[in-house]
Amino acid sequence: ICTGGFVSAPVMFAFGTLRKLGLSRAKVFLYEPNAHPGLLNHAVGRLADRIGLAFEQAGRWFDMKRVAVVGYPVRREFLEVVGEDARQRLGIPADRQVVVVVGGSSGARVINEAMVEALPRFRQRRNIMILHVTGRYSDGEYDAVADTASHLERLGITGDTSSWYRRYVYMENLQDAYGAADLIICRGGAGTLTEVSVCGRPSVIVPLATAAEDHQAFNARELARRGAARVLYQEATWVKGRVLSIVSPTKLADLVSELLDSPPVLQEMAKASHAVPRRDSLELILGEISNLLVGRRPPPLTLQFPLRQERVPSDPNVHLNAVRDRIADAGGAAGLDPPELSYLRYQADRYLASEEWYEIPLGRRNVGVKLVGILQYDERVDVILSILRDKTKTQWIRRICGGDFRHPGILRRNAVEFGIRLQEKAEAGDRIRDVLLQALATDPYFEVRAAAACELGRRFLPPCDLIEDALLETLESDRSPRVVIQAIKGLGRIGRGDRVLGCFRSFYL
Repeated sequence: ICTGGFVSAPVMFAFGTLRKLGLSRAKVFLYEPNAHPGLLNHAVGRLADRIGLAFEQAGRWFDMKRVAVVGYPVRREFLEVVGEDARQRLGIPADRQVVVVVGGSSGARVINEAMVEALPRFRQRRNIMILHVTGRYSDGEYDAVADTASHLERLGITGDTSSWYRRYVYMENLQDAYGAADLIICRGGAGTLTEVSVCGRPSVIVPLATAAEDHQAFNARELARRGAARVLYQEATWVKGRVLSIVSPTKLADLVSELLDSPPVLQEMAKASHAVPRRDSLELILGEISNLLVGRRPPPLTLQFPLRQERVPSDPNVHLNAVRDRIADAGGAAGLDPPELSYLRYQADRYLASEEWYEIPLGRRNVGVKLVGILQYDERVDVILSILRDKTKTQWIRRICGGDFRHPGILRRNAVEFGIRLQEKAEAGDRIRDVLLQALATDPYFEVRAAAACELGRRFLPPCDLIEDALLETLESDRSPRVVIQAIKGLGRIGRGDRVLGCFRSFYL
């Protein structure tokens, strides 16, 4: 029985070798709990005699003759929970709107931080009850228990808050919290989503941005497609000299408030959630294994899938080309439907927040910079400007590979040519102008200065003396012919008066 993951890999590959040599007659039951199979399950699917799926959508990657949709088995306590009884056990008044916040077995830092930051807004609601399970996660940078407590203290949320906000490190009776909930905020793991759905509860799903094969986002989107959930993606932001992935407290508070203020919407989401999972998954899995052992094989399934297959390529540059093709098919980013556009922009956020730099060319963050421009993602212009401004020294190994700073010259150039230039709707305000002027005057890489000169001459109309003076200074001081050419082109667009013409005379043939 294989459920994927690194632990299964050596066992399954050894079995494949033994079967090929005729040294093993064992049967293989492969179980895929996610809407998007992991790499191992996708590969091992060829060896499996029977494949059990939690989501029908995953069937597209396997031989349908061997597939069975069996759902995801959960503890019986979740199957048997009753909402009113759960509220009584937790001591929650019947008139309260209950929001449960849980980030998985260890907790989720970004969810904890966003929820605590949003608490002052939730505190204003008279009938709310928040059950917040922080988890026990702790490393050198973050301690879920201690940091959440100090965050609450900074916000002035101290003393007895049990009438509207209760904080737990861990809940043994999580099924009671789910049963009492009107809305659940959670990660997108298959186990969590199945537990939420068997309780018939609507949810706001925050997929883990670093999940393998981005499977949590696939799970979340599948539930959202069925009307059972809303998806809130992590976002890239610049914090203290780094690009971090966070959950926006404002967007979290807005979305939760919108849902709590719309009881009919919550009711429809609850119905859709209740209809998603099978409640006999354990029995189905046991039945499939028994049939496999005695040699019985049920007839193949016929499942309907969306015509367009969505899959995130593992190579970021292949993914970039796939997004370009998709935008071309849609007639531009504006032609994408809102859920798909949000998902693709989330991919840009994932790449922007990635610290992986060693792929060729230039790594994941470079792809994120390009996606920001291609997707017209004007909300990330500030991150792009911060990357362009950043002159943090990098490690020696990166300098050997051609990086002068943490964000190398070619990436800074792309920040101008993609992240800024393709943002036609972004306001050409002082913040963009000032960063471009700084890059033109001080960036050590000539391609960055050339791109800045080009963009200053293209974007800022009507012209201003500050930009004209900077481009004229470039003609006199910059030794790179490429930069000078771009400065001349820029002045050709925005230059005014005899002063500019006089400077041009020295370049006549």
